[in-house]
Parts: sequence; C-alpha cells; structure tokens
Amino acid sequence: MIRNLLKTESLAWPLILCLVAAFVCVFTYNTADPDLWGHVRYGDDMLRQGRIFDTDPYSYLSDGFPWVNHELLCEFTLGYLEPRFGVAGLFGWKLLMGAVLVGALVWTHRGSRYEPLTIVTVGSLLALSLWPGWTFRPQIFTYTFLSLLALLSTEHGRGRRHVLWFAPPLMIAWTNAHGGFVAGLGVLAVYVIFAIIKNEARREAGWFANCVELVVVMLATCAATLVNPYGTGLLTWLWDSLTYPRPEISEWWSVRLFSRDYFAFKLFVALSAVVLITSRRPQQWVHLAILSMAALQAFLHCRHIPLFAILAAYRLPEHLDDCVQRLRTWLNRRAALPGPDAGSVRMYRAALFALTVLFTGLSVAQVRAIEVERAAFPVSAFEFIERHQLSGRMVTEFNWGQYCLYSFSPRILVSVDGRFDTSYSREVLDVNLDFMMGDHPRFRNRSPQTGPFQADRVLDLNQPNLALIDRQRTKCVEAIERRPDWLLLYQDALAQVWGRREVYDDPKSSEYLPPSERLISNETQAGTVAYPALPAAAARAR
Repeated sequence: MIRNLLKTESLAWPLILCLVAAFVCVFTYNTADPDLWGHVRYGDDMLRQGRIFDTDPYSYLSDGFPWVNHELLCEFTLGYLEPRFGVAGLFGWKLLMGAVLVGALVWTHRGSRYEPLTIVTVGSLLALSLWPGWTFRPQIFTYTFLSLLALLSTEHGRGRRHVLWFAPPLMIAWTNAHGGFVAGLGVLAVYVIFAIIKNEARREAGWFANCVELVVVMLATCAATLVNPYGTGLLTWLWDSLTYPRPEISEWWSVRLFSRDYFAFKLFVALSAVVLITSRRPQQWVHLAILSMAALQAFLHCRHIPLFAILAAYRLPEHLDDCVQRLRTWLNRRAALPGPDAGSVRMYRAALFALTVLFTGLSVAQVRAIEVERAAFPVSAFEFIERHQLSGRMVTEFNWGQYCLYSFSPRILVSVDGRFDTSYSREVLDVNLDFMMGDHPRFRNRSPQTGPFQADRVLDLNQPNLALIDRQRTKCVEAIERRPDWLLLYQDALAQVWGRREVYDDPKSSEYLPPSERLISNETQAGTVAYPALPAAAARAR
C-alpha cells in the first residue's frame, strides 16, 4: 500500500508522515487511568515475591475471596517496566503495542493501490476510535492481539493455509493478558465456520483436509485458553462475570444512537454500511457477519468500540476505495476537474507539514509525564493522609481504590477498588456500591444474596476507621453525615476524609487528631501532577 502510494502520489510522503504522527499522538495519550496504579503494584509485588497471589492482600473486605487475575501478563509487564524505567517504560510499551497493531494492518493492505482519500478516511476514523481507550491498561493487549488475529484470518483467506496455526500461541498470550480473548475466540469461530461452509460448497481438491485442519486449529485455540494459572476456573469465572450485568460501570453502558457521544464511531459504522452496500467489489459474507457482530457489541457496550474500528480498518478500505474511484469518475464526467497545480500541491504539503508538526509537538509534550488530574484524583487528600500518618481500614471510593493501595498499602487497607468481581464477592461489591451510588435500578444490579438495601452498612462492616469519599457522590456524603460516630477530618472541593469519632476525636486516643490539625475547606482542585502523584513522604519511602 505505501510503496504504491509513493510511486503514484506527489503528496505521498507528507501524507504518510502526517498519519504516522497522528497515530503516535494517539498512542502517547497520557491521562492516568484509575486502574494504572493497581496494575503496576500487583505486578511489582508478585514479581518481588515470585508468586501469583491467590487472594487479595490489599483489602480488608476480600476475606480470603479467591482472586482470579485475568490480566497477569499485563500486570507483570507494567510491574516490571515502571519500577525500572519509569514512565518512559510505560510509554514505550504503549507505542510498541500501537506499532504492532498498525503494522499488522499496513502489512495486510501491502499490495493494494488505495486512493489517498481512502487512507486518510480510514486512518482518521481508526485513530479517533482508538484514542479514548488507548490508556495504560490491559485492553491494549486485546486491541493489538485482535489486529494480529485479523491479519492471520486475512492471510488464510488469501490461500496461506497454515498461517492460522499461529492462533493457538497467540491465544495463550491473550488469555493471560486480558479477558478480551473471548472476542478473539468469537471472531475466529465465525471465520472458521464460514470457511468450512465455503470449502464444503465448492468441494475443490483437498477441501475435506482443509476443513479438518480448520476444525483442529479451532479446537487447539480453544484448548489454548486453558493454559493459565487457573485452568478451567478462569473460563468459569469469566462466563459468570460476563453474563452478570454491570450497570455500575460506565464502560459497559450502551451507546445512545441519537446523541453526540462517540461521533467518530457512529460515523465509522454509517460509512461502513453505506460503502459495503454500494461497493462493486466482491463481498465476503464472513466479513459482513463479523463486522455486524462487532458493531452490535459496540452499540451494546461502548468499551467494544475500538474492536469494531480495528476490524473495520481491515475490511472497509477496498470497498471504500471502489466508491472513491467511482465518485472521482462521476465528478470528472460532470465537470472536467483539473489536476492540482504546483501552487496547490505546495499548499497541501504545507498544511500536512503543519499538522505533522502539531501532532509531533503534542506527542513530545505527552511523553514527558503521565498526567494525574487533581480534579479527578484526591491528590491533596492523600497529602493530608500521609502528613498525619493515618492508617487502618479505609472505606474507599471505587475509582480511587487502586491509587490508594499503591500509595499506602499495607498501612491502609481499602474496602473496594476497580478489580470489581475478580477479587471481591458480589455481596461486598453491593455493600460498597450501596454507599456510593444508592439503589437506583438504572445504575445498580444488586445480588439477591446481599440482603435489603442499607446505604451506610459498609461503615460498620469489619470496623473501618477511615472513609475516603468523592463529594460528587451526594448520596454517599448524605449517608455518612447522618452518622454521629463519624467525624470529618479533611475536605476540599473534590474529596472528604472521615474518621471514627472514638478514634480521632478522643484526646485519650493515641490517634487523636486535634481540631487545629483538621483541614476543612472547599478549595478547588485544579491542574495536574505527574504520575504516580504520591504524597511526598510516601514517594521518598518507595
């Protein structure tokens, strides 16, 4: 694709450099994900101790509940890179995964002669669809491995029969990196089923052997999912987890069709539908089936949008290119369009150069640090906790749990964090979420085993002595304010820290915190700090 473009287009080099710079800008996206601290801490601790944790040592409510860690490969990767290479290692990992994803895509289209408009359109929509999800998290493994699987299936469809044997080892790595391997299994299963039907219908020489090989490859790939520390236990847990609705997590919400959210994704879907319907190029039903399933899943759960975008980037270009060429022919018939003159070419080159400089500048600025937003994370509250050496059991805001355990464990144990049901029972999750979110049926799916709703039950469960609260969760604030046995120790515009009155308001207590040392304000939390955003004393200790 690139070689042909360079031979035929005067703007080829500026266009390619601009697209490369745009994707680098996407892959260096530097906003901290709430789970980043946990992934690094778990991986680092397990590597130091030389074992995989069977239960959770970071929470006082996990109570020996089995920890099914389906992201081990990612956590070992981040836990190895961050302590040794800092944020440079984390950015290097993200860039490498992005290069593999895009490299596999470019290699798939290596022999094609696409119009520049086709390349720009697909590349831009892919970049915009990947950008929000390309943070420091295990999903990056799923995005990259899905791209590799799409490459394998494409090469197999072109007659390279044995290339699918790379699917089982790919699935071993995928299974141990992220639970998204289920999507890969689904894509491969659909491809194999359609390939068998096609072989049986044509009955060409060797068709039966081809079918047998496809079945064996599929079985081997399924068996590869058992190569993990939990064996069938991982698959059992994953089935139970995926079939249990999770309205509490916004990533699992559906995409509203008539809203301004996810505009690039909706445009990608609409363009795919129009192009695939109007294209004169041969259609393959297997690709239509896979794209339709991916689009449906993306509309049902917004976290799957990048999966659709990756698959569409493999299947859409040849059909979009047909439409672009026909459009150009039609326009030329309607009015003989002159080719660009030298002045126009210079103007286009200058515009592409300016965009390349812009994207490059943004990338350079982003790789300087991973930004932790003060308006989203309790940086100032953690400084207060560290300054007064608060310790014990802390009722924790869900999105701040892993930042907290990275900063203070084992001195402070959390009540919950973003690992959700990988390490917490549904009853423990419900008790925490009752406190944070209330019982609105639209945003909650409570287990029948949890018992009646009681907003403040978590404040008594296993006797916590601290509570870290996001003030935006008004139901949570109201619930603890009704409790006379809890005392406000710290407050800013974002967060509150509460303590048990008998511990922190009794002069006879060894942990007594005099009123003069409590800090109650509505100070706005603005700006960013560099990851890991540890309190100063805690940072020196690490």
